[in-house]
Amino acid sequence: MERETQKETSRIKLTKRLIDAVDPPENGGQIFLRDIALQGFGLRITRGAKTFILERRIHGRPRRITIGPYGPLTVDDAREKAEKMIGRIADGKDPPTNSLSASGSRFFKTLSRCIESGTCRAKNRPTTMN
Repeated sequence: MERETQKETSRIKLTKRLIDAVDPPENGGQIFLRDIALQGFGLRITRGAKTFILERRIHGRPRRITIGPYGPLTVDDAREKAEKMIGRIADGKDPPTNSLSASGSRFFKTLSRCIESGTCRAKNRPTTMN
């Protein structure tokens, strides 16, 4: 038996008043509100969250990039971030990949410093260092 999910889509000018007025779906589905002013910018509403998104084709493949949650991020702030991401995509960059590789490289730099200095040995089992 397949799980039925609700997926509604509509294009409208995103405003704080509109976002606050939309209730989340009751059956665990998703509602997408797409902005008329900025193509690809929208809001995904699920049962637990309202999240700003950007949908674009990157290297020929459609991608849905999460910008951030509604609440800590205002509509105008999210739209501004989306415009910056669109600019980076136009320059041939892949925003999600760039952010992952940057955080990954920081992790490995920290890890290598830990191993070189020997500070991670005190916290880990001897088999971890082998």
